[in-house]
Amino acid sequence: MRRCRGRLGVAVLNGLLYVLGGFDSSVRLKSAEVFDPVANSWNEIANMGYSRSAPACTAMDGKLYVCGGYNGEHCLSSCESYDPVTNSWEPMPSMMRARSAAAAICFGGKLYITGGCDVVQFFNSVEVCLAYISKSIVL
Repeated sequence: MRRCRGRLGVAVLNGLLYVLGGFDSSVRLKSAEVFDPVANSWNEIANMGYSRSAPACTAMDGKLYVCGGYNGEHCLSSCESYDPVTNSWEPMPSMMRARSAAAAICFGGKLYITGGCDVVQFFNSVEVCLAYISKSIVL
């Protein structure tokens, strides 16, 4: 990576490895990078809309999805999607509950977020953040 970062989000899309946000021991990051294993090179991509460490990340249908995380002051409920064709982030509907260190998965055309925590408690809940994101699956 070009920038040191821990507590980052990671997702694979179209054979490329994306690292999203994180913490550089000083500040939470909104920057993101992509690794091309064929070229063995890292490149920066557009910044996310929010600084976030420990976000939930996944990919589906040509886009990346990042939800929640921690901005250094509080846990986030915000979600964003990244389109590598346009190198741009778009806001998405927020989660019902702010959470950090959760897991994300796209399954059956839905984006699920499970577990995680806020500054007070750990969660055993699951929520659907976007009910229909897949163009290839009809619900």
